[in-house]
Amino acid sequence: MELKLQYDSTINYFQSYSSHAISIKDIEYQSSLIVTPRKIIADWGPTNIDFVSGDDIEKIVNLNPEVILIGTGKRLRFPKPEFYAEIAGKNVGIEFMDTLAACRTYNVLATESREVATGLILE
Repeated sequence: MELKLQYDSTINYFQSYSSHAISIKDIEYQSSLIVTPRKIIADWGPTNIDFVSGDDIEKIVNLNPEVILIGTGKRLRFPKPEFYAEIAGKNVGIEFMDTLAACRTYNVLATESREVATGLILE
């Protein structure tokens, strides 16, 4: 039995990533961005997890994903407690992880044809 990876060139996958740059389809991004399998929103805005607002998350929620991954930069960090009150009731799973882990997790979920959206903070 031969197994072959099926690669869908219409899907956005992370080709390379570091804490300060992300490459998708041979384009390098150096500022925070939102990525879904079919859409890229450059210049998302937040440069630090402490500055992510409910409005920033709403931009991602409006894309109707099953799950949202937030890459928090070089290290895993969590938002301030009051942030959780802003996102309560959005009816979508939100996971926080360092940006590199968010890129890896996104690639796995996108390969599985999951409706995933990732907000990545680049430092």
